[in-house]
Amino acid sequence: MPKRTVLLIPPVCGCGAAVAPAPASPAPATGEPTACTFAIPDRSFDDGDFVIEIARSFEGDDEACLILDAEAAWPERQDVLALIGDEKHQEWAGVTDEPLWWFRTFDDVRIPYAITEAALPYYAGVIDAFIAGDFSPAHGIVMKKSTLKYSASVEHHESFTHEGRTFQDVDVVHLSLSWFQYCGGECAMGFHKERIVVFGPDGGVLAVFGDGETPYIVS
Repeated sequence: MPKRTVLLIPPVCGCGAAVAPAPASPAPATGEPTACTFAIPDRSFDDGDFVIEIARSFEGDDEACLILDAEAAWPERQDVLALIGDEKHQEWAGVTDEPLWWFRTFDDVRIPYAITEAALPYYAGVIDAFIAGDFSPAHGIVMKKSTLKYSASVEHHESFTHEGRTFQDVDVVHLSLSWFQYCGGECAMGFHKERIVVFGPDGGVLAVFGDGETPYIVS
């Protein structure tokens, strides 16, 4: 595929896609308060060329833990590999032995299959490298501008319907991640990805929506 051709890949619905069970939040030691800590804290940065906006909306430790559990619901590896394709395509995608959350790369930057606990740290690391003048994450291509926006929120619903499925008495976590990079002229890549994770009254994952092929635009 020529790297400088504008393209738009259509999304594939991830309705009810199988996911690895979200691990239970670790129990605190006796006498310690329950707390879930985000590896990447909320953050806002804008120097005119590089923008980072990380913002979460939740109330209390229980909802914070739900956000972490939503990120911890990994897609099945075989589902990601099925989308990527044969060994040659896996090589182009930079497949490794680590858990897969991306299905493709562009200028070495990953395109997400799912927003997981590894995705935000990855993109935060890439843009922080750009800010520091290190463009090795983008195959050495100097990026003049880049933007990372991430949001997460939790809402309780007595009844929740999405993509034809209805759930009762659930907590719904909405994750959103946008990325843009620009190296001048017709040299850019960007995408927007969303994930919705539905939790039952017992805290178990009932459904994950949004995983799968992500539309992205390059030029």
